[in-house]
Amino acid sequence: MLNIAVDGTSASGKSTICEMLAKKLNILHLNTGALYRSYALYFILNNLPIKSPDDADKFFEKIHIKVSFESKKQINLLNDKDITTLLNNPHVAEYSSIISQNQKVRNKIKEIQLNLANNNDILIEGRDIGSEIIPNAKFKFFITASLEERARRRYIQLKEIDKNIKYEDILNSLKERDFKDMNRKISPLIIPNDAIIIDTTNKTIDEAVNLMYEIILKG
Repeated sequence: MLNIAVDGTSASGKSTICEMLAKKLNILHLNTGALYRSYALYFILNNLPIKSPDDADKFFEKIHIKVSFESKKQINLLNDKDITTLLNNPHVAEYSSIISQNQKVRNKIKEIQLNLANNNDILIEGRDIGSEIIPNAKFKFFITASLEERARRRYIQLKEIDKNIKYEDILNSLKERDFKDMNRKISPLIIPNDAIIIDTTNKTIDEAVNLMYEIILKG
């Protein structure tokens, strides 16, 4: 099986790059963040507040998430309902960042990832893929960009939704997210020693995709 591990920082272009690269390679692309968001959505749909990772324990047995693929497109299921279109929401992301620190949740999602990796040619994208989930992946990449460039991109993206949003607020939010990701006790965001770093600060999405594609082809 061809397993590709891709980790990286927020707003680095990681998800778009991974989606395009997997399509170019004609393999599956698993966005692990969507699995954590699926857990988070349960709490939002049921008006359940969550302030710490331990809060997820109370409802763990009631939450059943699955992932399937249709024409290689990821479909996320929560208690057998397709909730894929409901996951791109700031409130879901906020809850997800808390829930992702729960060990039971992480173990369940790791089980899903390993099952897919053991049975498919797949690119798995996340924060601990190369270091924790599939450390023996044939190819490992770490995608990043400067903090300022990532904030600029996110600002342009969110400005269309909220005209009052400020660049400085996004910059500070990303800085805080980086710190939390890199310093959390469970599976922190790290650059695996054998990962190839792809800095997208001065690269277009196409340039990054083509660079990774060429690296994979050369084997």
